[in-house]
Amino acid sequence: MNLLKHSADGDAARIRQLVQQDFAEAPLEADPVTTVLRDYFKAQELSNKRLLVSTGFALLLAAIGVYGLAAQTARVRLRELAIRRVFGATGWQLFALLLKPAMVLMVFAITFGSLFGWLLGEKWLASYAEKVNPQFMPVLLAIGVVVVTIGLSYASQAWKAAKVNSTELLRES
Repeated sequence: MNLLKHSADGDAARIRQLVQQDFAEAPLEADPVTTVLRDYFKAQELSNKRLLVSTGFALLLAAIGVYGLAAQTARVRLRELAIRRVFGATGWQLFALLLKPAMVLMVFAITFGSLFGWLLGEKWLASYAEKVNPQFMPVLLAIGVVVVTIGLSYASQAWKAAKVNSTELLRES
């Protein structure tokens, strides 16, 4: 027999004694609700921590991938940028030239990713009996992570490419 009662931790012994008087032959387990809930939520917290670590690892891998793509794009277009620099393009023009495709990619990713995530989240949350509505803050957080990751990755590579000495680069090749 399991008996749960909303009581303080010290009341478990008293409850056990009272129930044993009436049901002497039945085995009895009496735990306070706080103990039962604490044990239940420990498993939930462990699951949440695992999910948080996995999410962080996935974001780190995505950031490394975006940075690698930015570095490769800048390296492939370095000769083109050097020729443009020789013909009079400013560092800011070269910076904008490398950054524009990244911004198109970012707007595309944010638009479709947010829409897909919102609709999927809405459908998933509708399956719960409590009828939980999706919140907009996680979507804004995801958009912020995408903007910062792509922006910093491409901006750093574009800045490096814009500062390259074009005459030395063209002389070497």
